[in-house]
Amino acid sequence: MPPTHGSPTPSSSAAGEASTSSVLTPVQPVAPASVPVANPASLAEVTPLRTVSPTTMVTPDQQKTYMHDPLLIEEIVPNEELRFESRDEAEEFYKFYASKAGFDVRITKTKKTVLEMSCNKQGHWDYYKPGEERVREKMSKRCECKAFVKVKWIQKKGYWFFERIRLEHTHPLHPSPSLTQYMKSHKNQDPTIMGIVDQMHRCDVPLNATVNVLSDIYGGRQNFTFTERDLKNRKAAVAKAERENDIPKLLEFFKEMKAHNEHFYYDLQVDSENIVKNVFWSHASQRAEYRDFGDVVTFDTTYETNMYNMPVAMFVGSNHQLQNVVFGQALLQDEQADTFEWLFQAFQDCMLGSRDPRCILTDQDSAMAAAIKRVFKKTQHRLCRWHMLKKYRNELKKLYKLHEGLKIKLLTVINHPLTHIEFEAAWNELVDEYGIREDETIKGLWDSRKLWVAAYFKPLYCGRMTSTQRSESVNRMLKSRHFTGHMTCMSKFARKMLEFIQHTNHTAAGETHWSQADNFRLTLQHFDIHLSRVYTRAVYKKYRDTYIYSTAFRIDPDADKADSFLVTHTNQSWKYSWFQHSFKVEANVEEGRYTCECKTWEHTGLFCAHLIKVFTYLQIENIPSKYIMKRYTRDARMMVTWDRHDIATMGTDCEDERYATRKLVDLAMMAVRALRKTSIGVERGSKDLQALAEWGESVAVGTGPSQMGNLRNEENVSDGIRGPEVPAVDEVVANDTEEDPHSPAIRKDTLISECAPKGASTKGRKRKGKQIVRVETCNKKATGVRNCGHCGLKGHYSTSCEINPDNEWKKSGSSGSLRGKMGKKRGRPPTKRQLEEEFDDVA
Repeated sequence: MPPTHGSPTPSSSAAGEASTSSVLTPVQPVAPASVPVANPASLAEVTPLRTVSPTTMVTPDQQKTYMHDPLLIEEIVPNEELRFESRDEAEEFYKFYASKAGFDVRITKTKKTVLEMSCNKQGHWDYYKPGEERVREKMSKRCECKAFVKVKWIQKKGYWFFERIRLEHTHPLHPSPSLTQYMKSHKNQDPTIMGIVDQMHRCDVPLNATVNVLSDIYGGRQNFTFTERDLKNRKAAVAKAERENDIPKLLEFFKEMKAHNEHFYYDLQVDSENIVKNVFWSHASQRAEYRDFGDVVTFDTTYETNMYNMPVAMFVGSNHQLQNVVFGQALLQDEQADTFEWLFQAFQDCMLGSRDPRCILTDQDSAMAAAIKRVFKKTQHRLCRWHMLKKYRNELKKLYKLHEGLKIKLLTVINHPLTHIEFEAAWNELVDEYGIREDETIKGLWDSRKLWVAAYFKPLYCGRMTSTQRSESVNRMLKSRHFTGHMTCMSKFARKMLEFIQHTNHTAAGETHWSQADNFRLTLQHFDIHLSRVYTRAVYKKYRDTYIYSTAFRIDPDADKADSFLVTHTNQSWKYSWFQHSFKVEANVEEGRYTCECKTWEHTGLFCAHLIKVFTYLQIENIPSKYIMKRYTRDARMMVTWDRHDIATMGTDCEDERYATRKLVDLAMMAVRALRKTSIGVERGSKDLQALAEWGESVAVGTGPSQMGNLRNEENVSDGIRGPEVPAVDEVVANDTEEDPHSPAIRKDTLISECAPKGASTKGRKRKGKQIVRVETCNKKATGVRNCGHCGLKGHYSTSCEINPDNEWKKSGSSGSLRGKMGKKRGRPPTKRQLEEEFDDVA
């Protein structure tokens, strides 16, 4: 059979190489006429087609063996002469060797005196369902590898050793760190790093951002001791653990907040089976905000904030910076009238001592309206204008298409008339013009006009709120800023809600800070200067815009009545009769009484353009204080009888928690930098810091943060718990000045530097400032990777240290040790930390 297209000739196959002349050149694309076409033969010579060498296609020999890299450090390779004090030490040593050699480890046999470890690819694997077809495509990695070690315990001599060793593998080894991180036995999830990972997961940091942070810490993803899949699984496990025992965790959070501030309030409603139905809570800062700004409240519910699909209800208002503020929140089982009645009653009990809101704005939910009438009997209930128009949105679109110009005229009628009489006249005129009086949509809007048209409640103070827009804004912010999500459990939702409240308080504090500066004024009017000093920055901006708009009006004294003026817009519109209206303003300067026909001040608490026009005309110097609402001034926050802080940060001795944290962190880092220089320092530092942390936790048991002070002296602790006695610097110096240079106090409390040159035999002490630090006092040669457990120097153990008093009996010639009887490589093997340091140095 002749060779097919692109196949090598028989001669080239026998030689094991493919000739370029035996391969047909592919057809070149036709180039444009203006571009010269290169010679196909020359192209083939420059970039020849690559073919696979036949040697690489040969089936691997199963009898071939593989060993670790011959350049691997000899000290980390297992041998029969090594001795270990424990089973874990032997296991750790072999796994460290496996990580550098490039294979995974499986423990195949473990008994009291025997431990066998083999390669992870040892043995073979059969499908556990014989006769059935496999569903998963993943196959087993086992290839009957024979590499293993057997560790045995010699009870009489008190050590572990490698009794049998086989280092040959039947598969290639992969010592690359990017591959060993996938091997189960070499994965190492450091508790400190995993603590950072868990903290980022709790803060909803995306997984890719978490991996980027760890990559910066480790110096690249190839240096991870875990995989990205491990991080993803850990995040899922943490989320699963958060969802367990959700209600007890929620109650625990409420008790924690109650301990921080006793004015935290929460209430639960359970059913007949003692299952939680509804939850309401309000922090101390929220209760204080309600006392200051609770005149007008918008109430609405939202979904997709928790895993139980429970609607979240929030009471929202506006503060003196014209920012949104939440007074309380609840998780509800349903949206029935009885549920809302319980919620409103809980809100009323929470704000005990405060009045009910003057006005509450909701959507067209009939259950809310029924509950409001039962609980808030003195509160005016109004409907959201935006929701009202949204309810008939589809029907209104059809009307707009049928009647040209209806949309702009209808919205103008709703927004601009002054009184309800003028509104009704304009409405009747409009529906008669277009002949839509009998339309069901128009009838629905007309029947409920007294609940949503502003003309009917202009004398009612609404705080510039005619819709539930502030509630919608809070709902959107709560979701869009990743505070909550559809998989958030109740306990986590409560904590995220606290973070959201802290965020709003943070932005409000920033605005308060910037409002301390003088406001930018456009005029030199005396009342303008007065208002710029009284109003907050946000409110003054609103007033300034209104002042600019007032210049479009002209003022005429009323000839029929004294102290009365007619204010008319200079650019009148003749399309609508109410645009030609002259606003009547009464201004009695002597009595300090100012009223306008538009009722804007009564409705919003801010001056209208008509009043400002009169102020300018009469050259008013100071606005009477009764016309400047307290809630819009810089000192709008009233004094309350409790602390606004939800989490106390101040101790009984007036020391701020941030200052205490910074001071402790500085001292802790100072100790870490000093202790990490030697192994004895690391050992003692770990022990003392752990004991100190346990002592601190025991002191804080049963005491809330709001009652906790700075317990510096042990006499302040009521239960008399004493912590570890850590010597101060002065005590160390005092002990170091004793006559005996080898006293135990000096040896135990003195740091010995590893930075001294090898083989140094200097004795004595070096004075550094007021602290005396001992240098080297041992004549042993500092070689190798071993560290003395007594003096901290490298090159020998504590059993051969010259300054160790326990070795005095050896100087007389007696010997009771096994060292020197086990072969050339005697003594315990180096630790994992020493092996890693030595391996990095050699590499």
